[in-house]
Amino acid sequence: MPRVGAWTADLFVDTDKTLTGSVSIKVQDGTEFKGTVDPTRTGNVNSGAYLRVIGGAGGLSKTAKAKFYNNPTIRTVLSSLLSDAGETLSNSSSSATLGTSIKAWTVLGAPTGAGVKALLEGAAPAGTVWRTLRDGSIFVGTDSFTEASGVGEVLVTSDIPAEGRAELAIDLPLLVPGQAIKGKKISYIEHVITPEKTRSFVWYES
Repeated sequence: MPRVGAWTADLFVDTDKTLTGSVSIKVQDGTEFKGTVDPTRTGNVNSGAYLRVIGGAGGLSKTAKAKFYNNPTIRTVLSSLLSDAGETLSNSSSSATLGTSIKAWTVLGAPTGAGVKALLEGAAPAGTVWRTLRDGSIFVGTDSFTEASGVGEVLVTSDIPAEGRAELAIDLPLLVPGQAIKGKKISYIEHVITPEKTRSFVWYES
């Protein structure tokens, strides 16, 4: 789970079926990740299936419709970009950021994700980020890096300050980028879930 961009999940599923399209990944406490199977990174092996799931509706790689806007807001351009790609803007996004006015903007016929990146880098306030949330919607705003709460007991099993990362023993994969753990700002998270244990590997903002 990156602080900017779409999360991905690499899974091994006990099934001989070919899995495609929209899927929900449910963790034992009811936590759910909604995404879309990437057919280029998916296949059946023996009695199981390896698959990669990309957070959201799978539309960030779709070619955007070329458009020109006069005096739009970021919300106008972004909503059109995402809607055309089948993606959804999160209600938790920053209203102030989305309301930012632009003199003019051109959307090129490039991948939607590249269009979102260009829009926010070129027109949004400094520090604005975008990423896919667990529910598959896309958040746009700034991160407060508040201390993570409601994630259960967190035990640091390995801390490597020189590399800005740590390994955490944690019951559930509830940590997300943009939060903080013990005052350290989380930039990237890799949750690893096996039948034996759950580990969260975190990389901190430098």
